[in-house]
Amino acid sequence: MKLKELRNTRPPKALKKYSQDEYQVIWIGDYWDAPMTGILQIATQFFWFELIKENWTQDDWFRRYAIVELSAEQLEREWQVHEDFQRYVGIHWDVNMVKPPPVFVANQQDTFYETHQAYINSNPFENNEVVGWFER
Repeated sequence: MKLKELRNTRPPKALKKYSQDEYQVIWIGDYWDAPMTGILQIATQFFWFELIKENWTQDDWFRRYAIVELSAEQLEREWQVHEDFQRYVGIHWDVNMVKPPPVFVANQQDTFYETHQAYINSNPFENNEVVGWFER
């Protein structure tokens, strides 16, 4: 199932639901009252995660995320974008660092956004396969 097909739907039973002890969030890519996107690790493999549904009712509150497989090229691009975020904006969205960040360059956050905003807003993983999901 592709990411674009899973939005605002209940994941099929055949799609694995991961518990918190099965994955580790590495960094957050977007945040709005909670993580919206980012990279997580399952075993030795890295995946994109993305918020696909929220339910705010008192009796059934949840945020549901898709775990999305990335190609080697897509993952490399995500590392490059994230390293620029660390370099020009900071490390405040790093949850579990797997390698040392680049040297921080102060007062250059505009450099990051001018360079990467179009890519970030392009939803580059809509046609990627979802390998699982989780809720928080």
